[in-house]
Amino acid sequence: MNPLRRAKRLITGTRVFRRLKVQKIEQVIINSQRIYVRPNSPDIDVARACFDGEFEPAIEAAKPLQHSFIIDAGGYIGTAAIVLAKAFPTATVLTLEPSIENFYVLKKNIAPFQNIIAINKALASTVGKCALVNRWAGQWGFSTFEDISIDCPDPVKLHSTETVTIPSLLEQFGQSGIDILKLDIEGAEHGLLSTMPTWVAKTRVIFAELHDRILPGCEVVFDRATRGRHNSRGYGEKVLSIV
Repeated sequence: MNPLRRAKRLITGTRVFRRLKVQKIEQVIINSQRIYVRPNSPDIDVARACFDGEFEPAIEAAKPLQHSFIIDAGGYIGTAAIVLAKAFPTATVLTLEPSIENFYVLKKNIAPFQNIIAINKALASTVGKCALVNRWAGQWGFSTFEDISIDCPDPVKLHSTETVTIPSLLEQFGQSGIDILKLDIEGAEHGLLSTMPTWVAKTRVIFAELHDRILPGCEVVFDRATRGRHNSRGYGEKVLSIV
């Protein structure tokens, strides 16, 4: 490992909480929604995409709600959860974000919304713990997939995070199904879906971003797990799957 990478690994691995104390955030208004973002980060671009209608196809497909239960896996700074909570104010919206750094901003953004519940954990196929890694793609690219990948040969561990599963969340919140699952977990969708989980059939709408550039085979695994549903590709890596 070259000296620069070694220095970055040391800094990243030992100063997570110190960064939280000094990270700068500022308020902006996008499409009439006031939110907190970090300068010189992907935050504002993500917020604009969310508030400019990125989730409209999933929202329309979920109407009318059957379970009033929505899961936002890969919550980042909370903008997707805000869009979903505003579209369905009587639904419970769970937003999962494993990064301590991102979760700090997420909590500030969702504070006005009583129907959003934030969980500082990662979605996985088993309940337990895993490492969260920095793939040098910005704060939106933190991932629980830490093996060497095509686009990042030297991921750096940020911290450990607890994991939850869809079945454990359904049981915890007393739900029999999900209206919308927004899935953007930076390659970890491969492991989540490779076991052909039965909860897919209980999920009416899945709006996913598939990351073959991180882990080849994510699209194949998704297509196999959602066979028999109506799947449509959007722009980039997005796919909408409807029962």
